[in-house]
Amino acid sequence: MFLFIVQLTFITGLSTACVSWNTPPQKRLKISKVWVRNTPVKPYYDFRRVHRMTPVLTDSLVIAGNSIDGLVAYDRMSAKEIWRLSLEGGVEAGVAEDREFLYFGAGDGFFYKVKKMNGEVEWSFPIRAEGLGQPTLEGNRVYFLAGNNIIYCLNTDTGKSIWLYNRRDPSNISIRGGSRPSIDDSHVYVGFSDGSVIALKKTSGNLAWETVINKNKRFQDVDAHPYLDGDRLYVAGYDHSLHSLKASSGESLWQVDLGGYSSPYKEGQVLYYSTTEKKVVALQKSTGQKIWEHPLKSLGTGPEEYKGLLIVGEFLGRLNFLDIQTGELISDFPPGRGVHSKVAIDKKNGDLFFMSADGNLFHLNIHWSSQQRLWTWEDQ
Repeated sequence: MFLFIVQLTFITGLSTACVSWNTPPQKRLKISKVWVRNTPVKPYYDFRRVHRMTPVLTDSLVIAGNSIDGLVAYDRMSAKEIWRLSLEGGVEAGVAEDREFLYFGAGDGFFYKVKKMNGEVEWSFPIRAEGLGQPTLEGNRVYFLAGNNIIYCLNTDTGKSIWLYNRRDPSNISIRGGSRPSIDDSHVYVGFSDGSVIALKKTSGNLAWETVINKNKRFQDVDAHPYLDGDRLYVAGYDHSLHSLKASSGESLWQVDLGGYSSPYKEGQVLYYSTTEKKVVALQKSTGQKIWEHPLKSLGTGPEEYKGLLIVGEFLGRLNFLDIQTGELISDFPPGRGVHSKVAIDKKNGDLFFMSADGNLFHLNIHWSSQQRLWTWEDQ
């Protein structure tokens, strides 16, 4: 009888061990390099350029711009070149897009409307300056800031000017770049190199209000995109601070003394923001109170989110994958000398594209995978 009880206990314990894992499953981020292409037509050895255009994705193409010689479209799977549009000075700031067309300013002093599928130019408009600000598209109008501090509103069908607003900047020192306009039902909001954020009436281009957010600094520029969320604008001066402004009046609601070059990313009630102090920070949207911060080796690109990750590139470093809740570094990817553009992500399959400091277009694939778990006796 005693022997029977001992044997039964042993069998029960073995049965329990067979159905229990030693540790819970753990996820691991897998980063695969699919392909990389150098986008200029020929090797470039002159002074360094900034390739900050975020790649554009279609179902079959990825379209990239460099700041040397123009736009190029590749097949997303094979990296085969499909078309190329050569433009002196390239396309640095980025594009606005609709279903069929791209709209952008180029280094040759013109603003373009181009067919996505073949690179054919529909029309061009002379702006007599570099196109350093990414455009914003709404209906049959496109709004953009040229490198000479003129904001334009063009008709997208004809390429004709509807209105323009010119703001002189007496300073001789400026950061290379331009603010992308934000738009609501009645106004256009944009930053300028004199440290001002302004609101223009959308119908006429007349000034509605102006607020100086960046003054008494070496670099007064407001090159960041004013992020519009209801009646709130979140916009940064390069050398000063991030502000929450009332969109109706320009009144400052709060500020955080962390300058920035790019727009914040909003997820729920949190703003994620790359600062010119070489940090990524998470802030409460309502108050600006800091939730976490993560140090960077250099100026960071604008952040993007994917499946619990915050993805931020370093201009002189790596592509970083952070835990969006804590700011902890999960993984990184070395592209060479640095990352210049925000990432473009196909959130259906984890395909990710960005431009490096060397003018290279990278195609990565990222996904979470479960690590293999051990049975209790395997670990022992």
